[in-house]
Amino acid sequence: MTRVVIHEPAGVRELGLPIRVGGTTACDVRIPGAGSVETLCFERFDDALRLRIDGDAAIRLNGVWMAPGAFREPRAGDVLFVGDARVRLAAVGETLELCVDHAASNDTIEPVRAPTNGPRDEEQGDEQIVPAKLVFADELEEDGTGSFGRRRVLWIAFAAVVLLVFTLLLSFKKIPVTVEPLDARVRASGLSWHAGNALFALPGERTITARRVGYVEYRKMVDVRADAPTLDIRMEPLPGQLLIDSRGVAAEVLVDGAPIGRAPGEVAVRAGIRTVTLRAPRHLDATRRIVVKGMGQRESLQLVPQPYWGKLAVSVTASNASLSVDDGAAIALPTTLDLPAGLHRLSIRAGGARPWQGTVFVKAGETLSVGPLTLGAPDARAKIDSNPRGADVTLGGAFRGRTPLDISLTAGLPQELVVTRAGYGPVTRRVVPGAGERLALSFDLPVIAVRLALQGKPADAEVSIDGLVRGKAPLAVDLPATRHSIEIRAVGYQTFATEIDLATATTRSIDFELTREGRPAGWKPPAARIETPNGVALRLLPNGTYVLGSERREQGRRANEFSRTVTFERPVYLATREVTNAQFRAFRSTHASGFVDRRSIDLDAMPVTSVTWLDAVQYCNWLSEREGLAPAYEQRDGAWLLRQPATNGYRLPTESEWELAARYAGPEHKLRRYEWGDALPPPAGDANLAGSEAAGSLPTVLDGWQDEYPSVAPVGKFAANFLGLQDMLGNVSEWVNDTYASFDSPGAVKDYTGPASSGPRHVIKGGSWRTATFADLRAAWREGADAAAQNIGFRVARYAE
Repeated sequence: MTRVVIHEPAGVRELGLPIRVGGTTACDVRIPGAGSVETLCFERFDDALRLRIDGDAAIRLNGVWMAPGAFREPRAGDVLFVGDARVRLAAVGETLELCVDHAASNDTIEPVRAPTNGPRDEEQGDEQIVPAKLVFADELEEDGTGSFGRRRVLWIAFAAVVLLVFTLLLSFKKIPVTVEPLDARVRASGLSWHAGNALFALPGERTITARRVGYVEYRKMVDVRADAPTLDIRMEPLPGQLLIDSRGVAAEVLVDGAPIGRAPGEVAVRAGIRTVTLRAPRHLDATRRIVVKGMGQRESLQLVPQPYWGKLAVSVTASNASLSVDDGAAIALPTTLDLPAGLHRLSIRAGGARPWQGTVFVKAGETLSVGPLTLGAPDARAKIDSNPRGADVTLGGAFRGRTPLDISLTAGLPQELVVTRAGYGPVTRRVVPGAGERLALSFDLPVIAVRLALQGKPADAEVSIDGLVRGKAPLAVDLPATRHSIEIRAVGYQTFATEIDLATATTRSIDFELTREGRPAGWKPPAARIETPNGVALRLLPNGTYVLGSERREQGRRANEFSRTVTFERPVYLATREVTNAQFRAFRSTHASGFVDRRSIDLDAMPVTSVTWLDAVQYCNWLSEREGLAPAYEQRDGAWLLRQPATNGYRLPTESEWELAARYAGPEHKLRRYEWGDALPPPAGDANLAGSEAAGSLPTVLDGWQDEYPSVAPVGKFAANFLGLQDMLGNVSEWVNDTYASFDSPGAVKDYTGPASSGPRHVIKGGSWRTATFADLRAAWREGADAAAQNIGFRVARYAE
C-alpha cells in the first residue's frame, strides 16, 4: 500500500489512496482559489500509480497544460499549479510526498491615487478641502535651491508613466464573452476588466473566473489573443440545502436513486425536480417528489419512514416444542418475534407429536398471536417393497415414489395404498396405522400377459427374450405387458436385436430376416423405426408379395379401382404421422392452411393442408438436403419425377406402399379391407371423419358417427394401426407419388412406383374429415386431384438403403 504524506502550511498529515486535490468540499486537500472545476486525483489503476485531471478545467504540469480527463504516471520533481497554490511531488514510490505552497496574489492593480492633504475617513460624508500654495515663475527665479530641476524630473517621470499606461492599454486584447447569469462578475488573471459582452485582458494564457452569489465559481484557462473565439460562460447554480426532518428515524437519504447523506439533518441537493427517498432498517421506504430551488437556499422537508415490522407470538400445548420461521434456525416455544411485514412459513416440532406447518401474514406495527396450538399424534412410518421392484406407489391418489420406499402415514386414519407397474396388475391395500407405528408392507404384483409372435427367416432361428432362450422360430410366447429386449440368432447369420414395448396389452408380432455373415463391416439390417432430426418417426414396412386394390365383386368398389399383384423387395420406411403445419413452415415460413367456418386449421400440431402435390415434393427434397441425403425428385421435361435409380431421399409413398401400410394385419393374416378389419361399422371414435359435430358446415355426415372434431384434428389423436401408423383412415386425405390414371393394371410388378406417364393429376388416398360415405373408408379407395384443398395433406416415405 502506498503512503501519502501531505506537507501544507498548516502542518504534515498522512492519507491513503485515492486522494483528490482541489477547491470542493469533496477534496481531501483543499486549495484556495481552485473553485469547483480545478481538481486532480492521485489513484492506483491496474496496480500502478497515476495522476488524473478530474475536474472540468485544465491544470498546468511542469508548465504544460493537461486537459480534463488526461492522466499520466507521476514523477518526483513534478510541479502542478492548482488555484492559488503550487503542488510539488517531493517523492514517488512506496511513499508519495506532496508539498503544497499557498501563494498570496491579486488579480488587479490598484489605480494610482493623488496624494491627500490629510487623513480621510471613508465613512464621513464630507471631506475637508485645503487650498494649495501657488508658486509663480518669478518666485522660481528667486529660488536658488534648484527646485526647477526637480520639477523637470517629475514631469519626465509623469510622462513616462503616461506612456507606460498608454502602451499597456494598447496591449489589451478583447475576448467576446456571453455570460449567464448576465450580472456575473467576470475577470481574467492579471490586469483585466469586463464591459458588456467583452472582456479585456493582457495576451497569453489566462485563468478566466466568473463569480455570482448562488452559483458555483466558474474557472477556465484561455489563450488570450487578438482572434480569440467567443467565450460562452454558463454558471452552474449552487445546490440547495435541504433540511430533512425524519421524526428521529435514522435513515439513508437517496436523491433520484443515488445516496447523498443521512437524515435527520441537512443535505445538499441540486436544483430541479427531485425524488427524495429515506431508507431505514425495519421501515418502508418513504419517497416524495419535490422541487428544489437551489442557489444555496435552505429549504425544509418532513419525510417520515413508516415501520414495516410486526410481532409474532406463538405458543403450543406441548412441551419442548421449537419453531422455525421461513426454514430458519429453531427457536424454543413459547416465543414472541419481530418479523418483517408479509407472509411467513412456520414449522413447529415437538417430541412425540406430529409436526405442524402453516403460513401467517404479519401486519406492520401489529402483534399476531398464534396458539396455543395442540399438536396431533405423531405419524406412522411404512416401509413398502414389491415384487418386482420399481413399482409406483400412490397414497390416497397421490404419487409417493417407487419401491422400495419409506413414507409417513397419518396415524388413526384409514388410508388406501395402490402399487402399480407397467406389465403387471395393480395391488390395493387399506391400512389404519397407529401413532408412531412402523409398518413393513410387501406387494406381489400379478403379471399381465401379452401374446408376442415371432416369425421369419431362417425358420429355425433361436429366440432369446430379456436374455433367456425361449425357443426356435416361429414362436409365440406370453410376456408381461412391458418393454422387452429381443435377440434372434442362427448359425451363419448375423444376430438380430431389437426392443418391443407391450404396454398397450395388445397382441404383437415381429417379422425378421437375418442377414448372412460376411456382409461389410458395420452393415446392419434396417431398424424397425427411425426418426428424422425434426421429430418425424418412420416405421419399416414388411417385405413380400401382396394382392392390392379391389376385386370386381367387392361391395362399394368404384370404377377407377383395379387389382394388382405387387412384390416389395427394397425395404421402405413410412412416416407414422402426417406432416404438420409447424414442420412444413420450417421449409416455407409463409404457408398458412387457413380457416374452416372461422376456426383455424393452421395450428402447429395440425396436419398441413392447402398444399399441392408439387409443394409436397419440394418439401421432401428440402428434407433430404437438410439430412445430407440425395434428393428423390428431379425435374425432367418440365415434370417432377422420381430419379432413376431411386435414391434413399425423402419422397411421397407410392399408392401400393400406402395401401399395404393401411391394410397389413400380420404375416399370418390376409390384407384387411378396412384399416380396422373387414366389416362395418368402424370402431367408435377410431378416426376423424364427417361426424355429427360437423353437421353445421358439411352437406352430409356419417349417420351415427361422432369424433369431437368438426374439421381438422391435431395429428396423432387417434389410435395407431397394426404397423403403428396413425390417421391413415381419416383426418386428411394424402398425396401419394403416383400419377392418376382411372385404370392401371400393370400385372405382377416389383417395387412399383406408379404409371410411367406423367400428368397434372396425382392420386390421393385415405378418408378425411369430409368423408361421409362408408364405402370411401376402404383402403383401396382412390381419387385424382390437381389442386390444393383443406382436406388434403401428406406424409413422407424413403427407402431404407
